[in-house]
Amino acid sequence: MSNGIQQLNDSDDRLLRLRLLGFVGLMYYLSHYGDRHYLFGPGADAVLPHRLFVEQVQEKGSFSAYAWSTSEAWFEGVFHLGLLAALSVTVGVGGRVVLAAHGILLWSLHERQWAFLDGGDNLAQLVIPMLLLTNC
Repeated sequence: MSNGIQQLNDSDDRLLRLRLLGFVGLMYYLSHYGDRHYLFGPGADAVLPHRLFVEQVQEKGSFSAYAWSTSEAWFEGVFHLGLLAALSVTVGVGGRVVLAAHGILLWSLHERQWAFLDGGDNLAQLVIPMLLLTNC
């Protein structure tokens, strides 16, 4: 009997960690929603011009979905897809596929504006790949 309760508690803990990770990502997207064009967009009025951003990504040998196009429609699509992925992880929909998409899109957003990174962002970048390998 106690073994079954322990398994239930472990399962609840894993689910809570996943949802919390999604919630943190969702709050990141929503807190910057009104300023998304200025902070992350490809336009001329963005904090970091797209050309310089692409150069930085190439120098680091990294990737970002935001570097693939200067189209405003592409930017809006990737940003809102990231927001939906974060919401899906928060409510527990989609499993590992959505968690992987959330990780990739969050990484892309962080690469687009690395000046906003803090310890929590670094933790998310470490935790998401590990959670993909666990039974969650």
